Amino acid sequence: MKILIAGGGASGFMAAITAKRLYPDCRAVIIEKNDRVLKKVLASGNGRCNITNKNINPRFYNKEAGKFIERTLLDFSYSHAASFFSSIGVPFCEEEGGKVYPMSRQASSVVDLLRAEACRLGIEEICSSRIVDVKIGSGGFIVKTVSGDIFGDRLVAAFGSSSGGGSVDGYGLLKKLGHSITDLYPSIVQIKAFGTKAFKGVKFNGRVLVSSGTKILGADYGEILFTEYGFSGPPIMRLSRLVSCETSNLSKKTEIFVDLDLTPEFSFGELLRFLTERSRALPELPLELFLTGIINKKLSFGILKAAGLKLSSLSSSLSGGELRAVSSVIKNWRFKACGVMPFGNSQATAGGVSLDEIEPDTMQSRKVKGLFVTGELLNVDGVCGGYNLHWAWASGYKAGKSLL
Repeated sequence: MKILIAGGGASGFMAAITAKRLYPDCRAVIIEKNDRVLKKVLASGNGRCNITNKNINPRFYNKEAGKFIERTLLDFSYSHAASFFSSIGVPFCEEEGGKVYPMSRQASSVVDLLRAEACRLGIEEICSSRIVDVKIGSGGFIVKTVSGDIFGDRLVAAFGSSSGGGSVDGYGLLKKLGHSITDLYPSIVQIKAFGTKAFKGVKFNGRVLVSSGTKILGADYGEILFTEYGFSGPPIMRLSRLVSCETSNLSKKTEIFVDLDLTPEFSFGELLRFLTERSRALPELPLELFLTGIINKKLSFGILKAAGLKLSSLSSSLSGGELRAVSSVIKNWRFKACGVMPFGNSQATAGGVSLDEIEPDTMQSRKVKGLFVTGELLNVDGVCGGYNLHWAWASGYKAGKSLL
């Protein structure tokens, strides 16, 4: 039995290793378009590899995945992931939010040990070999690559997605084989917005709320970064999927906004009282320094301007209405969003192969017998924090044990 794995990423390696461990007599061949395998794993977690999350649960994935992923996440839970990686020499360490990394905090160590295990099992790697077509042959599959044709009895489609510099090849090939592909959106990506360039590089811990017209899309808390094009940071990344999908579905008349709360530790009333007392205690303080020591200086100028104040006056001149205006901007500074950064900047892709067309207990296609689909190709995406990489391991494991 010859198994072809189309894609040398996380789910492809997991499928190959699982299959060879369970069925030692099978021949497993990984076909990778890049000059080396596991490139996305190597770049994950800013080079540290956020390998999984201790809080794995379907609620951290898109609602369309729902029931489809429940059994797979039970079969390959956090404890299963810990056991598997321990078996190849990768011990875990946990950080805030349940994020789990290799003890070395080096993605390269995960890559090296996965490849070492694949080598030990006799799994073949064929790199720099882009797949251009897949044909269903007599009793199997003919995979056409730029280097020639390869025949296999089973095929695991583990191409990956278009995020992070990936390609759309897998979607097109699966569509030719009869599968439906839902709309694709960048996810876990920076949000673009107007009016942020002057504050580029400023970070703060605060709350962010995104809305579309009168509809609140979502809210989050954490470190937020102003960029030349908009916003970045963990809470922005977590909310980006909502903005990405909403932007693609909106009429041009509907606007999307990003609202920032720079002082979540204060209520509006508490902040107003604090600023009122400050204006009385420091009456000779130039208005341009009124927020210095409270808010980043770059942001303070923008806040005072947004509140409609002139920097040439003194803090003693602030009226009650002006103090309320300053407090309002600090608690609810609004920026108009204009979408998200492109797929090349994203860490995940929302959308993919329709889950109705895949058998959830095996990852086998309901359209083509012997074809298995894993990882990012499927319409499954999670929030940032190790959830997407865990799905790659879990779906690859489920396919690998079901190949024979």
